[in-house]
Amino acid sequence: MTDTNSRAFGTLSAKYPDESYVWRIHDRPDITAGKATGTWIKVCQQLCNKLFKTEIVNTSTNRTETSTEVRNAVSATLETGVELGAFSAGGSVTAETEKTTGTTMSQELSTSSMTGSETTVNLSREEMEDIDVFAVWQWVATTRLSNGNDIVLTTVQYTCTPDARMPRYLPGSRDDIQACRKNKRQDLTPVDTPQPVAPLPPVTAGRSLDPSGSFQHTPVQNEWHTGRITQEGSGYRWTNQAGASWMLAADFANNRLQTGTDNPYYQQGIRTFDLIVSNGTVNGFSFGGGVYMRITAQAPQAPAAGPVPSSAELKLQSDRLPMSRTDPAYTSYGLDLFPAIYLTVAMTDGSSDNGFDYKKANAGNVVFDDVSGDPYDLIKVVYWDVDANNPSLGKYAAQLTSTGRGVGTASLSVSFRNAPGVTASVPVTVVSNSN
Repeated sequence: MTDTNSRAFGTLSAKYPDESYVWRIHDRPDITAGKATGTWIKVCQQLCNKLFKTEIVNTSTNRTETSTEVRNAVSATLETGVELGAFSAGGSVTAETEKTTGTTMSQELSTSSMTGSETTVNLSREEMEDIDVFAVWQWVATTRLSNGNDIVLTTVQYTCTPDARMPRYLPGSRDDIQACRKNKRQDLTPVDTPQPVAPLPPVTAGRSLDPSGSFQHTPVQNEWHTGRITQEGSGYRWTNQAGASWMLAADFANNRLQTGTDNPYYQQGIRTFDLIVSNGTVNGFSFGGGVYMRITAQAPQAPAAGPVPSSAELKLQSDRLPMSRTDPAYTSYGLDLFPAIYLTVAMTDGSSDNGFDYKKANAGNVVFDDVSGDPYDLIKVVYWDVDANNPSLGKYAAQLTSTGRGVGTASLSVSFRNAPGVTASVPVTVVSNSN
């Protein structure tokens, strides 16, 4: 007889000599979730292009949980309240506060499966500076299932801070409501992804261009910043690494691609990919205040003139990286997902340059290698424009991040075109959970 609080499952034996099999039934307990902890996680800094949605992410498998069993387990533990120890310093957190916060999150989880509501925040670097915002944070809850899997529940609730320090207030508080509404801009109310999808504008006649290919925003801070344009029927389709995709209609007479309302930024008035064209070639496009340049293999550069390096020291802002944005190493332990790269260089003429200036001012002379010392493809360099207003000046290595492909230790190294014998390297470990 099976316990009413268990789900029956079984195993089939190997074939017996008489050609028969035996099916053995086992009892498997229902999945439950431990006490949840509420916290803010940093999702953007200095610029933001982020889709917020309510979903359950299994950080042990790096997959989104959609089963009713897991959803019910998470909802049940939220109903009992969420731990808010990180916000108790001011004495304002009570058992009632924890209960109310958990119940609100449980209700949001329940309604999200029916409404499918999503919220997008799209802010350029200039817009964030204009409202005195450095970072954008998302409210989440973390818990562990009875099967040992770690869970992060993400929500559509977000807030802003003027620096990189985690907010010490709760979602819905007065500080939270005012956090993203400072100075000149007062209209940061998010826009839900529009439905249904309206037809694209008609194709406009004009000269023939080929916008197909891969493009990347600088700096790359999330999966929305890298994508590909492919031809589809008489139009084109943009698909980014986050899996978001929408159709594009050619308007080559005006050097642009027009979007329809399946573009999640359409209701914000961001409706065109404005092409960057040179000698009949599409080199990139601007969209929503950001510039996306075509990803191409870089041709070898000639050795740079000027002072020759005699030695170098390579450091990272943090030598431990979380495997992904949803990993507890990031959400609970606060490891930096995009630590800065510091390079200090001494010259043969006795001069030296600090960790910031040399690699930017001499980007064409510096060669970073995130492949040779990384056989399991764990890390990658994030490149930024030397001058955001003049992309033709090239890019420099600004940050390091994980590829999300696994955990382990890798090595980042650097060399110089005008001093091939001068090298430096630094180890970095990609971790999961809190290891």
